[in-house]
Amino acid sequence: APAVLLVLFTANLLAQTPPALGSMRGLPVTEVTVFKDGHAFVIHEGEIEIDAQGRAGLTELPDPVLGTFWPASGTEGIRLKAVRAGEREVESRAPAENLADLVRANPGARVWLQEVTGQRHATRLSSREGGALRGNLLFLETDLGERVLPFSQVREITFRDPDFAADSPRSTRRKVIELEFEGQGEARRVRAGVSYLQQGLRWIPSYRVDLDGEGKAVIEMRATLVNDLRDLENCRVRLVVGVPSFEFKEYRDPIGLGELVRRVVANDAFNNNPIASNFSNSIMNGQIANFDAGGGVVAGDEGLDIGVSDAEGAANLFFYTLEGISLRKGERMSMMVATFELDYEDVYTLDIPFQAPRTVVGVRNQSEADRWARLAAKPKVRHQVRIRNSSNRPLTTAPALIMDDGRIIAQSMLRYTAPGASCKLPLTQVIDVRVDREDIETGQTPDALRMHSREYHRIDLDGSIRLLNLSKKPMTVEVTRYIVGRSDDEPKDGRRVTLGQYEDLEDVAIEGDLPWRWYSWPSWWSYVNGLERFSWSVVLDPEKEVELTYDWHYYWR
Repeated sequence: APAVLLVLFTANLLAQTPPALGSMRGLPVTEVTVFKDGHAFVIHEGEIEIDAQGRAGLTELPDPVLGTFWPASGTEGIRLKAVRAGEREVESRAPAENLADLVRANPGARVWLQEVTGQRHATRLSSREGGALRGNLLFLETDLGERVLPFSQVREITFRDPDFAADSPRSTRRKVIELEFEGQGEARRVRAGVSYLQQGLRWIPSYRVDLDGEGKAVIEMRATLVNDLRDLENCRVRLVVGVPSFEFKEYRDPIGLGELVRRVVANDAFNNNPIASNFSNSIMNGQIANFDAGGGVVAGDEGLDIGVSDAEGAANLFFYTLEGISLRKGERMSMMVATFELDYEDVYTLDIPFQAPRTVVGVRNQSEADRWARLAAKPKVRHQVRIRNSSNRPLTTAPALIMDDGRIIAQSMLRYTAPGASCKLPLTQVIDVRVDREDIETGQTPDALRMHSREYHRIDLDGSIRLLNLSKKPMTVEVTRYIVGRSDDEPKDGRRVTLGQYEDLEDVAIEGDLPWRWYSWPSWWSYVNGLERFSWSVVLDPEKEVELTYDWHYYWR
């Protein structure tokens, strides 16, 4: 895209005649790239009218994220020289609301005028500069010369021309952007484009998952567009799947006249950013160096290079492209985006979270801890489906309505799943499998460990999990048990994995479990104890019971 300097000005600094004003509506939105966080990359493109000096003014300023506003010229041989933003008195017309408005709207009109005294005579409204109504004085043109009378003396005016103007001129102060082109010659219209990133347009995905009971799932993806940005008319919309990085999304670009550069740089939070010095030194110095004698910056390459790559998987983002979308500001739209036909398998899982030993003190609410302990002692097997994404498109994180033979069975959250990966979609609790869990302390060894001149006792425990299948069909259950401490042996018929640092415990959050930070752990705890995970895959035959056993220990003082 051409390099363009953005110059701020105020109306009282304009010594030249302002260009004719258009609007961003006159430069229509041709494409928007929409992110789920509510940001959208907006592209305006079209032809705009310019004056003899190569200038065009646009109203309806955007409010872009800092550093994302990029204008460009799309006409060969014509370059965009500079862009200015500021406030200006903008003339417009609106329906007349009173007699004074009609007088202002019809300079030079032939009228019958009736005064409050009842006197009536034919005359003409003044057409001189300044209009017929100046303050409380009405200026009229007569055969004897210009007549002036107080407007308050006028009772009625009859316009002799049936096509008199019913709209009155208005002057309002508005924010505008002025584009200055060079090399236009005799051209009076230029193809131009403006792109920027702004908050106000988001998309919300949702899924409907139809299971056929035979391992095939039809997944329909819908998108709800929430438009609080600006009107869209026959526009291309790209919906983004992925997590983009917008470093300055909390800061507005000064071209939108919402926040000046000096205020942005003065912000403490911004100054704490390691690149703040670039804004205060390098970037600003670079702008000064780019000024030429003409008061602007000459653009670089010509053409509209302000779009988004057509590569569907560019930069770890995926784009769903919709054509011909029309949606007014304030409206919402729901539409079908894609359909997937994927394989799935039924999965039954039992997850038993870690529990803090009774010796851990400082629990913030002991009654609440006791309640969660009782729940953990009677865990439930959950029915899930494992879906393999064999398509070439990712599944994004979104609510999923799950149907089976036309009947709703659950609503769950489908997590992001890249092509070739699998995800689990929770369905229901399995009431036909009874689960009993028991942990028994088997011994204590005083002063079993010495560390940093401290003695620690060793507490040994045996655990068991019993599963009884009360249904008439066999099922395979994936069982996971987390423990705080260490185990000396692999669990029978299972696997043991020692997990990483305690900071990673958020990654093993189990539904219904108290968060790790809910407890007040001793400062020495992580030095002498760990966190481990036992896992089994067991086949439950109808009306049969399976028992899983394990042992572990932890240190205490």
